[in-house]
Amino acid sequence: DLLPGHRIHVLESASITDVGSLNNYLSVFRILEGGVDIQGNYEISYIYGTIEIIPRPITVMTGSAEWIYDGEPHSTTDYAVISPLDFVHGHKLTVSSSSNITNAGHTDNIFVKYDVEGLGGKSVLKNYTVSFEHGTLVVLPRPIAVASANDEKRYDGTPLTNHTCYV
Repeated sequence: DLLPGHRIHVLESASITDVGSLNNYLSVFRILEGGVDIQGNYEISYIYGTIEIIPRPITVMTGSAEWIYDGEPHSTTDYAVISPLDFVHGHKLTVSSSSNITNAGHTDNIFVKYDVEGLGGKSVLKNYTVSFEHGTLVVLPRPIAVASANDEKRYDGTPLTNHTCYV
């Protein structure tokens, strides 16, 4: 125990920024009494603690979108963070592959390949635990009107057919 009036002044210790852990080494410290270094009066043994950064939990809702059938694949990489915690300032989710839909119907919008980029475009994904709630991609049937042709003939005992139609 330190004597009354003595205090420890730490000048340097371990430091960690990204997810991981390490021993909390106090590499430079002094024992002071009124600003005077009295460290030589103590026999010091070291018991190092551990400092740890754990991943930041983020929940993302992938975007929903709707199109009318046009024969082309459609997708969206829109998203919204719906968790209490957001990405750290300057970090953003980037999506390089997501679900797509071409034909009439619906599907979950799943971000297949994504990253979290920090300043300078560096990947910081390891610092996050990203979970998703999925929006929906919808392709609606393309509305068309098909009109059949008008036709007539005098009765002759044979069927009247006309396969002509107009869109």
